Amino acid sequence: MSATPGLTLKKIPLLLVWAYAGQIAYTPPATTPEYETNQPPASPMRWLANACDQFVNVTHMFGIWTTALCELALICAMHFPSTSSGRIVALFSTPAGAPTRIHSSDIFLLGWMLTVAGALVRVRCYRVLGRQFSRCRSAHDEKHRLVMHGPYGVVRHPAYTGAILVSFGELLVELGSGSWLREAGLLQSSAGWLLEQLWITQHLVMIALLVRRMWKEDEELRAEFGRQWVEWSKRTPLRLVSYVF
Repeated sequence: MSATPGLTLKKIPLLLVWAYAGQIAYTPPATTPEYETNQPPASPMRWLANACDQFVNVTHMFGIWTTALCELALICAMHFPSTSSGRIVALFSTPAGAPTRIHSSDIFLLGWMLTVAGALVRVRCYRVLGRQFSRCRSAHDEKHRLVMHGPYGVVRHPAYTGAILVSFGELLVELGSGSWLREAGLLQSSAGWLLEQLWITQHLVMIALLVRRMWKEDEELRAEFGRQWVEWSKRTPLRLVSYVF
C-alpha cells in the first residue's frame, strides 16, 4: 500500500524539525563550568568517560541527520522525477523494499513528539544552569548554588529525562513503520538486522548509564550541599518523571 503523495511530502518539514531537535538535545553548551576549570587534571577514567560521552553525542547526531537527509532525498526523488531520480532510489533502497510506503506513521509521530519534547526539556535545563551545565554533573548555576527551580523543581534530573525521551524518540523515528530504513528494505538483510540490534542496544546501554550516573550525582550533591540537598530531595522526591520515578 502506497502512501498518499501529499501526506508523504508533509513529512519533509517534520524530518527537518526532528533532526534539528536531536542536534540541540545532543549539543550541550560549549562553555566549560568554572568548577571544572578549577579542578585538577581529570583521571584517566574520567577522561575516558568524557570522551565516550562526546563520541556518543556525535554518533547520534550523525545517525539523526543521515536518516533525515536520506529519507528527504528519497521522498523528493519519488515525487519530483528527474534524470537522477532512478539513481537516488536505487542508492537509498533495495529491490526487496517498497520506498513508496514511506509515510508519517503513528509510530513516527510518537517518536517525533518524544524527540521534540526531550529537546525542549534539555534546552530549558541549559538555560536554567547557564555556564554550569556539564556532562558530568548537574543542578549547579553560575554561582555554584544548588538549582531548585524551573525543571529542577519538578524532578531532580530533568536533563536526563530529556535525553531519555530523545533516545526513545530517535529509535521510533529511525526504525519504526513508515521510516526510510524500514520501508526501503535496508533492515531486511542479515547485516541490516544486526545493525538494527546494535543500534537499539547502544541506546539502551546509554539509558542505563544515565540512570547509573543519576544515582551517583545524587550522592555527590548530597555530600556537597548537605541539608540543603536533603530538603530539596524531600520537596522533589522524583528523579526523572513526575508522579512516576
